[in-house]
Amino acid sequence: MTAISLEALDAVPWDRLESALPQHPVEGVPRALRRLALAGGAATEEHCYPLSFCLAAGNGRVPSAATAALPFLVALAADPGTGARVDLVGLLVSLKRAAKQARPELVDEGWSAEWRRHRGAVLALLADPDPDVRREAIPLADRCRTAPGAVAGRDGPGDASAGAAAAGMGGRRGGTSGCPVGRGGTGGPRRRPA
Repeated sequence: MTAISLEALDAVPWDRLESALPQHPVEGVPRALRRLALAGGAATEEHCYPLSFCLAAGNGRVPSAATAALPFLVALAADPGTGARVDLVGLLVSLKRAAKQARPELVDEGWSAEWRRHRGAVLALLADPDPDVRREAIPLADRCRTAPGAVAGRDGPGDASAGAAAAGMGGRRGGTSGCPVGRGGTGGPRRRPA
């Protein structure tokens, strides 16, 4: 079992929320989160597909269901006992990009506050023990900064070389010229070759 509370998941009024696309009803969100939690280390990218369709459909919206799901997504992505962590981090990347690129009226009004509330846990993914998780998390870095104290680079915690080091990618020293963002996360579930 993972770090998410199934009781807390059940307490969310999902029926009052909306998903990114009408053809993917919001009921799929708690069902997918529950399946991921119960699958634990056996969770696969297929477990993440319903979440991608319901929350980050690439339609320029961040629906209310994404705001409600965020604490669960972050907890599952951070839990080393969860499979498909890289795919969950990719979903977080997609949601962050959607919120940044969408017109303000298309982003759920509670999204920004909820993202800020979980910012520390999101940034901690940059220093995760799994190098694949770290690499996928690079686009989650705020202006190429790492979580304070997560990784120390030559210029101290929070410089661009620290972010690259956290991802196991090397990188140039200082400023944003060494920023690895753009080379990392795919922003969604990975498609593996057949």
